[in-house]
Amino acid sequence: MDRLVEQALSENIVTALTIFPERVEWLGSEGNLMSASPVGPDRSAPRYTPAGAALHQLVRELERFAQEGLALGRLSAARLGVLHSLLQSPKTASELARERGATRQATLRVVDALLAEGWLQRAPNPRHRRASLLRVTTLGARVHREAAHEQAQALNRIAESCDSAELFAAVRLLRAVRERSAPRV
Repeated sequence: MDRLVEQALSENIVTALTIFPERVEWLGSEGNLMSASPVGPDRSAPRYTPAGAALHQLVRELERFAQEGLALGRLSAARLGVLHSLLQSPKTASELARERGATRQATLRVVDALLAEGWLQRAPNPRHRRASLLRVTTLGARVHREAAHEQAQALNRIAESCDSAELFAAVRLLRAVRERSAPRV
């Protein structure tokens, strides 16, 4: 794998480098996504246009930032998001999954962890006997509030070294990408 990293770094201009257990990806000098595995070029790797490769890297960096940069102790970005959503109003697990754009199974894993921590509770649902409502407990609300303050401090600290205009441009870009990727009805 070290040889692959060296190969990627020997490109004229390496704008991004991702090391997977089975392959290495990088943006070449022309903006094209390059990929190699220990057994040679990865012919099965998806082929991106330069813009597609850049968007791919942007999404991966955002995922990493959300998972690593915003993790607040036991409270991952997913857990924080679920607590935030349920503080707005109680919901069933299915409603929560639809709202978050996640599978019901993935949502249930987060919900089960929050129930085990005592941060959520199940409540009777007047609209449906079997699908209980999920509500944030007093402890869960306190944990969310503290984590939200920690997150704000962390983001403010990170943002100090960034240009505000560039951050707002990134927000506009991500909104445009999201709107273009939304299913057309």
